[in-house]
Amino acid sequence: MQTERHETKGRLLAKLAWELLKTAGPFASVADLTDAVKTRCARLRIAWTNEDLVEAYWLIESNTPLVQALRTPPTEADLPAPLSESESRAALQRIRERLGITPTMKTLPAVRQLTNDEIRQRHRTDDQRRAYRQLQAAIRDQAERVAALEDETP
Repeated sequence: MQTERHETKGRLLAKLAWELLKTAGPFASVADLTDAVKTRCARLRIAWTNEDLVEAYWLIESNTPLVQALRTPPTEADLPAPLSESESRAALQRIRERLGITPTMKTLPAVRQLTNDEIRQRHRTDDQRRAYRQLQAAIRDQAERVAALEDETP
């Protein structure tokens, strides 16, 4: 029983220290953080020991989750049986009726898979376009600089 209380106290102090790090931190040293945790414990009237603080810092340093899950993961027996295709269609139809949605079926055109050469060619073309735009922008900037210099000279 003593061990369980100790673990709970360590986790509680770790949560308090973590909140202080997020809200009042960063601290110059561990001693400053410890003083802040002790002050918070005094305000909240939480009794602590040095072992509790050591455990709290260990939990934070080891990145151990501070909140333990109380529920167990579901097992296969807990999960509902999967719906058949007809049940799924019926459920979807009920949802559509409630929402007033009329189903529309769109057929997508067949798409041919690109070859590696076609993909490379498209990338090369995109790179060429990008380089051409950069070149145009550089020429435009130079022309504006020359025009500005010509306006300045008497």
